[in-house]
Parts: sequence; C-alpha cells; structure tokens
Amino acid sequence: KEQIAKEAAALMSEGYDVLLDTSSTIALMAKYMDVKHVNVITNSIDNVDLLDQYTPCDTFLLPGKFNGKNRNVTGPRTISTLQEYKVDQLFLGTCGVGADAITSPSEEEAFLKRQMIQCARQVIMLADHTKFEREFLHRVCDMSDIDILITNKDPEADVKEKIEQNQVRLIITDFDKGEEKR
Repeated sequence: KEQIAKEAAALMSEGYDVLLDTSSTIALMAKYMDVKHVNVITNSIDNVDLLDQYTPCDTFLLPGKFNGKNRNVTGPRTISTLQEYKVDQLFLGTCGVGADAITSPSEEEAFLKRQMIQCARQVIMLADHTKFEREFLHRVCDMSDIDILITNKDPEADVKEKIEQNQVRLIITDFDKGEEKR
C-alpha cells in the first residue's frame, strides 16, 4: 500500500485542487506529497490528520454525518457540498474491482463515490491486488470512468482486458522485483 500511495502522490502537481476519498492507501499519500500550494478536499478524518502532520497544504473537510467505523463523513449534505466543486484530480479508493464494474458493499459510499467522480477532471483509483475479482452489491462506476489505476500486481485477465478496452492507464508497482511497470 505504501508503494501505491507513493506512486499516486507523484501524480499530483503544484496548484492542483484534489479530492481524496476515504481509504487506508489514500491516507498514506500524505507522507509522500512533496507539492505545496495544493488544495485538498476530503471526507476522511484520517486524511485531515495525516495531511496536517506531513504536508503544508490547504485542507477542506466536507460536512456530513460522522461514521466512526470508517472515520469519515457521508450523507446528503456531503453529496450536496461536493456538487459545488470541480477538482483537477480525484484519488479514489475501492472495495471491489471486477471486469464489469467498480463496486462497494455500502450504498451510501457508492453514491458518494459516484458524486466524487462527477467533480473530477481526472480519476485515479488506488487498489491493491486484493480488491480485484471482488464484487459487491452496489455499483460505483464502470471502468470507463477511471483514467488511471494504480495497483501492486497485474490484475486477472478479464479485468486487465477491460482496463485496456477503456484506455485506462495502468501503473503496477511490483514489490518482488522492486520496479514499476507501466
């Protein structure tokens, strides 16, 4: 997850407005964000805390109902506020990446992620290999909604085929060889 976070943070540029989803991998990005003058919008309490520790950037916490288990805010107010933003990049976490769709076990989280995607000019999904071939009840989006996918291992053939069909840039950090595949 650290390598995925490091690779993701490297995609950020000075002056960008970014949206950070709730995800343990995305939270790790704070350690590697070398850019200053970045505006970060998030619904994650952990992201806010880590950004404050590691990165000199302006951070905006979305309003909403606090979910103690996921340490984030969600709900109608969160979604309504997101409609006011247009960001350069969204760093999106996920629970399930299948050939047919990106999915979530939570209806509320799926709806929130869909709204986040609508706010972004570029969608960067972070998913370690354990997320592949897992499907949950609630559809977040299609592979065509993703611009860049960062992972640590090659996805299964059917998922990889869908990635290629939709011209998603695939960045694979290979831990075994200590190199990155692109």
